Amino acid sequence: MAVRLLHIADTHIGAGWPRRRPARDARPYRGDDFARAYQRVVERAREHNVDLVIHAGDLFDHPRPTQAHVAEACQPLLRLAQEGVPVVIVPGNHERSALPACLWLAHENIHIMAEPRTVLLNCRGVRVAVSGFPCVRRGAAAQFDDNLRATGWSRTRAEVHILAVHQTFRGARCGPADYVFRGGDDVIDAEAVPGEFHYVAAGHVHRHQVLRGGLPGGPPVVYAGSPDRISFAEIDEPKGCVLVTFADGRADPRFIEHEVRPMCNVAIDVGGHTARTLPQAVHERLAAAPHGAVVALRLTGQVTRHALRDVRLAGRIARMRPDLMVHTSWNGVEWVPEREADELRRSPGLTDSPGGVFSVLDAPPPVAVAVTRERVGELPASCGTYALLDDGGRLLYVGKALNVRARVRAHLRSRPTSTAAWTAQVARMQMRPAAHELEALLVEAELVRRLRPPFNQQMRHWRRYCYVVESGRAFGQLDICEDAGGGAACHGPFRSRWQARDAIETLASWIGTALCPQEATAPRLAGGAQLCERYFAGACAGPCAGRVSPVEYERRLALRRAVLSGAVSLEAAALDAAGQWPLPQDEDLRVAVEALIHRCERLRQARELMNGLLVLGDDPHVRTAVVIGAAGLALESLRRDVAETARVRAWALDRAARHPAPAFVPRGVADSLTTAAAHLGRAGRGFISAVELQGASAAELHQRLWGPIVRAASAGAP
Repeated sequence: MAVRLLHIADTHIGAGWPRRRPARDARPYRGDDFARAYQRVVERAREHNVDLVIHAGDLFDHPRPTQAHVAEACQPLLRLAQEGVPVVIVPGNHERSALPACLWLAHENIHIMAEPRTVLLNCRGVRVAVSGFPCVRRGAAAQFDDNLRATGWSRTRAEVHILAVHQTFRGARCGPADYVFRGGDDVIDAEAVPGEFHYVAAGHVHRHQVLRGGLPGGPPVVYAGSPDRISFAEIDEPKGCVLVTFADGRADPRFIEHEVRPMCNVAIDVGGHTARTLPQAVHERLAAAPHGAVVALRLTGQVTRHALRDVRLAGRIARMRPDLMVHTSWNGVEWVPEREADELRRSPGLTDSPGGVFSVLDAPPPVAVAVTRERVGELPASCGTYALLDDGGRLLYVGKALNVRARVRAHLRSRPTSTAAWTAQVARMQMRPAAHELEALLVEAELVRRLRPPFNQQMRHWRRYCYVVESGRAFGQLDICEDAGGGAACHGPFRSRWQARDAIETLASWIGTALCPQEATAPRLAGGAQLCERYFAGACAGPCAGRVSPVEYERRLALRRAVLSGAVSLEAAALDAAGQWPLPQDEDLRVAVEALIHRCERLRQARELMNGLLVLGDDPHVRTAVVIGAAGLALESLRRDVAETARVRAWALDRAARHPAPAFVPRGVADSLTTAAAHLGRAGRGFISAVELQGASAAELHQRLWGPIVRAASAGAP
């Protein structure tokens, strides 16, 4: 006799947008969509008279849901259980691998996989064994066999064996870019599932898909997917649940789709707009949005705060399109000071000059290739940096690629509904060939720094970078400042104040240095000790209360200074020798410490790169010489000749003299220096420091730069 199973997953009850439910008669609430989609898939159990329901994880969106959300999620399942339908629930990662204890789930027909176990059920006279375990959030691949063995599935005799898990399997796909999970600590190989299982009810990946379906020797691994689109990464995915029929020892899964609210992305460049013109531009772009859609309105570009003062965009959108749920993101907008905006308006156009946008570089005149959108096939299929412009010659985006032609074509093929909708504005493109991938990377970073294209989001926020400074506060406490004051007491830069604060707190938790609250809010104990949580928890060494000797506390400050200056490597930190502090036992803190040590070590390497000579390229006759100084990037061509080496040496020394290297990494060139440092860490060659550049002669430099090629040529190599 056939057995029917309803497989659902990733309902995420409690998720919603906006975060707080709006007042009555206000805009619609996204959380209601998730609740309705969940009720719709649960109702399929009655429509198809199923014998078993499996929820494969993430019933809730938060580990501590409200009582209202608990009732909203559990009531439909309890009603099924009361009607005699067994329900199996696997705790997911959003529940922190444990469902909240509640009376709603206290029923004999509701089985929660709070630990590895197997449930034996009688469905229409057929013995069905459902095995499962809670979501393993770290090291799932290595623990899979042990967790599966702990369920005791092999000792259970049944006609149908089902495995219910909330994990990622190799080959699963997700996202608009169709990302494929190919391996990792938390990616399980589907072949690890024993062939005795008939079906794997999987959750965690929100796209419905069947892995290894119909292949001999293994069960189908099926993701039911989420009943609604939880995020914009699922913008085009169908949603529903899976109805599985077991007959003759075989599982036949069928996806049942239902309609959900449509989604779309809209990108608008705010450059040149005012508080009067921007709402009209938004209205024109939203006119094409489907009725009732969820819209991600992504604003980008450069604008002054005065230009958009009192724009009140959310209220105007609600009046223009009350049927839409519009989520407006201003994260891509760069707020430009008025004086700087005036300078940009007065600057001459660069797109029509012989070198195009690349003429701003401190480099020889480039051999730039300029084509229109219709002639993109004429771009070279080689390494280089490219610039995308609109019909008016305005720079939109700068990028680099090993194959520029293929990369630009990929940009132009992007769908209008994707986050790259701005590519529809691209009318012209320019390309500068590069002798090496790193040269293309450095040119990209320099152009983004100088020209700030509106759709470059990665490297254009260097103005937000900040430093950690030892400013002489009590007990060596650190401050965060936007501008480096110079000297060895300045460390960074960090990408944001949040990252800098996290670094300070990570070091304080590891080493035990003081992290005192503000003087105005910190009462003091007798003897001058501050009354703070860290003091009583033992997280602070307590220098204010004399819990540590001045010599010992100074040793801790010296270690902190060594970490921030990049003098401590991960290998040295792992050893408790020569006064080094051992890495923490707590896994989360150890990961944070290791990441901080790695970042500071990379910043030290970047600092050592300043005003040095970096030589790139594999051509045995011509290479590119690069100098990264406080003023930015400088490029020069270097030919295989001693006189040329002398000329380039003089060129590099001249730039170093004009812009001496400070004791810290400047914010403007931090991305370029760290990129070059990462490359040198992999390549280990092609660099001459500023000190070596001063002391070595042109002949010695020539030997270092071209010696290996000379020896290879003498041995008969090309």
